Amino acid sequence: MTLMRMLAFAALTALPVSAAMAQDDEGAPDAGDAIEVQGLDQRRIATRTFSVEPGEAERALEGAADPTIALSERRLTRAGASEVVPPSRELLDTVAAPRPQGAPGAQRDLDPVFDPAAERTVFAPDDRVRIGDTTGYPFRAIGQIWGKLKDGSWYTCTGTMIDKRTVLTAAHCLYDHDTGDWAVDYEFYPGLNGSKAPFGKYGWDEVKILNGYVSNYRGSYGTVVPWDLGVIILDKNAGSKVGTLDISRYDPAFDFTGNIVGYPGDKAESTMWRASCDMESGRTDEQNMDYNCDTYSGTSGSSIYSYDKANKKRKVLGVNIASNSQYNVGIRLNALYYQWVAERRQ
Repeated sequence: MTLMRMLAFAALTALPVSAAMAQDDEGAPDAGDAIEVQGLDQRRIATRTFSVEPGEAERALEGAADPTIALSERRLTRAGASEVVPPSRELLDTVAAPRPQGAPGAQRDLDPVFDPAAERTVFAPDDRVRIGDTTGYPFRAIGQIWGKLKDGSWYTCTGTMIDKRTVLTAAHCLYDHDTGDWAVDYEFYPGLNGSKAPFGKYGWDEVKILNGYVSNYRGSYGTVVPWDLGVIILDKNAGSKVGTLDISRYDPAFDFTGNIVGYPGDKAESTMWRASCDMESGRTDEQNMDYNCDTYSGTSGSSIYSYDKANKKRKVLGVNIASNSQYNVGIRLNALYYQWVAERRQ
């Protein structure tokens, strides 16, 4: 395999991060930050579709440009500076490391906060259930992202706190290929529940995405599905209040029960819903994974996390990004993407 192909498909052992940055943290909620958000349901919503046909992600990798460029960080600062930062030496050094071996056994534990006896608010085959109290953990560490485009329209996504100021999400929640540019503003509401923001509103200092999401674009979203990953650096510390979820390498792949919590656009405005389904190692490639959890536009950027009953730990293993008529698609936190995200936590 050539160096370029190794980089493109890398899912290798990453450098460890400090224990202090790698722990689940339930935070210390402060009800004094609660606000009533007016007018969200009056905003003009942009129409944005992110679908990928079966096999399109694999074809995208075949035609990708220099993977070193794809692993770079494309970022925008609040001051308006946009630049591309080359990948770190540590990130590139992982290419020479041996592939991880020895996948753990299947993890089929349902998150205990997903009460199986909860009253259902939807009908089969839709298995989503609304979260009535978004102030409990881990729901308060998950929030709705609002992005504003140049024409004044808005779109919504979901993000997850993974450190004090860092929100994990999808690249398409930050960069818009229709305009060929970043959004002009971003808002984050952890635990948003309709018009009630129990932990307030957060702005942003920086947004960062895998550069491959832009450098490999060839006219359709399907050409950049393998690089649809990004983070928001908030303007102030939210993680210490609402808590954070730990990220973990999903490499090598294993079977687990995937939990997805987000803000689907086909439900009442800014309401939080959850779903769970089987994630199968046989339905993964090096960058992406597919599954049959019920999701909808607006849950883009939601974390896909497992629950380990023995250790009572939640681990973010991927990010929900797209769909087609047969299944939904996520970005897998292989060792390389795990390292990319870990280096951007603050």
